[in-house]
Amino acid sequence: MLWLAYIPQLKHVGFTLADYKIAVPKDVFGSKPPEKETTELFLSRTPSQRQRSNWRMAYATINDLRTILPTTVTVGNNTLATSEVLQSQGKADSISIAVANTYLNFANTYIDGRLRNLYFCPLKRIKTLETEIAKDIAINTDIVTVEDAGAFTQGKLVRISDGTNSQLVTVAETYDDDPARFGQFKVSPQLDHSYLVATPTLASIIAYPDPIPLVCAQMAASRLIDKLFVTEKAPDVPTGYGKTLRSNANEALDAILAGALRLIGQDFAGDRFVRKTLFDNQKSGSTYPPGQGKE
Repeated sequence: MLWLAYIPQLKHVGFTLADYKIAVPKDVFGSKPPEKETTELFLSRTPSQRQRSNWRMAYATINDLRTILPTTVTVGNNTLATSEVLQSQGKADSISIAVANTYLNFANTYIDGRLRNLYFCPLKRIKTLETEIAKDIAINTDIVTVEDAGAFTQGKLVRISDGTNSQLVTVAETYDDDPARFGQFKVSPQLDHSYLVATPTLASIIAYPDPIPLVCAQMAASRLIDKLFVTEKAPDVPTGYGKTLRSNANEALDAILAGALRLIGQDFAGDRFVRKTLFDNQKSGSTYPPGQGKE
């Protein structure tokens, strides 16, 4: 296979043969036409990009979606909305959480499509905040104390690490309204190691860069609201709230593409052999129309 001779030349930029796998019929050099069997291989742009694709998740969570949706719309228990119109008819509109997740993934693909020319997509989670714990944590407990827990809101993914042991947990409860428990938050599941202040131990929030989670939740919520509205009212008539959510999301994406907003910790999709310092730090070189004029 002559094409393999060119692969070693790429080792000087940090790549190995495992990073360059190409789908080729098994008997491509034979006289017979290829059978159905092929070598299942994949060609990725970077090793980190190939690894990132293995754990693709939505940029927003169901809790984010609940926050964006109106108070009359709920997510969970196989029900997304029970509208007044359908209640008056003795009916209920039922959409499962699986469908809500599908709309979140639709929002993912839209965001990736808009940003792919500027950033490697899918985007990756980063440490958005890191602070030392303020009190020792015993094994099999679920309370973490830091100097200021304001950023550790419910649903956030947190990594507790002392350099030897590390565990990912989710913020299950906060105590902002209780002065006696200032700096504390409850996590789930319980921590399976003890962590000491003297080590030191760090509590890090792991998340997608702002405003991506908000944009994803806005996009998904807008489509779900319009879906329900069309079911109850008339086809092809988007709701004002759904249209506003989409416009706000598109405005944020426009600002990212124009360079006004920077996605911290993400890899630029530029030429691999060009110094990044040569690129403009603020502008992408193109202009984009404002989001409010899209609908």
